[in-house]
Amino acid sequence: MSRLTPTGNEHRDLYFAPLEGQNDFMNRFLLSLLMLALPSAALALPQPLTGADRANAIASANRALGIAGPLKGRFVQIDSRGKTAGGSFYLQRPGKVRFAYDAPNPLTIVSDGSIVSLEDSALKTVNRAPLKTTPLYLLLKRDVNIERDAKVTSVAKDGDSILVGLRDPSGQTNGDLTLTFDGPARELRQWRVTDAAGNVTLTALQTVQAVPALDQKLFETKAPTPTGARAHP
Repeated sequence: MSRLTPTGNEHRDLYFAPLEGQNDFMNRFLLSLLMLALPSAALALPQPLTGADRANAIASANRALGIAGPLKGRFVQIDSRGKTAGGSFYLQRPGKVRFAYDAPNPLTIVSDGSIVSLEDSALKTVNRAPLKTTPLYLLLKRDVNIERDAKVTSVAKDGDSILVGLRDPSGQTNGDLTLTFDGPARELRQWRVTDAAGNVTLTALQTVQAVPALDQKLFETKAPTPTGARAHP
């Protein structure tokens, strides 16, 4: 998996702390965008699903992830230290998403369908990686089949929510991703990432709206920072 190592600014550790043996900003991002908006029912232990119930839950998850959009809304993120951040997101499958953090956070994450970039307006740096080497690929691909594309580690029901635990089948990424699907339509509303050290990052999608179209300029990525270039605060 590609290594995208943001340089400088210790505050990035809040949102993109490296996984053990890795320093992939997108893994950390997905491991973090989920837990804040957990429903009160999540305080109880989820009920593992088996047999037909498990198969139906996975089928519902695949359908939810296969919705092309376009969508827009807000996101809230919380890390294992309780620090929070938020911003706006724009999503269009296959492959396109933009997470723009609210000021004063200078970060923006953009996928143009093939490349994912982490842009820091304060440091004037851009780090990039192929979309297929990041966990975003599973959430953004056109034909989603989580049993084919990932190792399913758990499927459980928690109140009105379905929780699906996933792991990189190649073993290149140390950590677990848990997707939470809410409501009768089983819409993806949050995900939780747990790294090899047990650190949890949660991300919740809020005020999600389906829209007729999105400006494609939202998904344009910038050129990467040249190797050896100095970042200027």
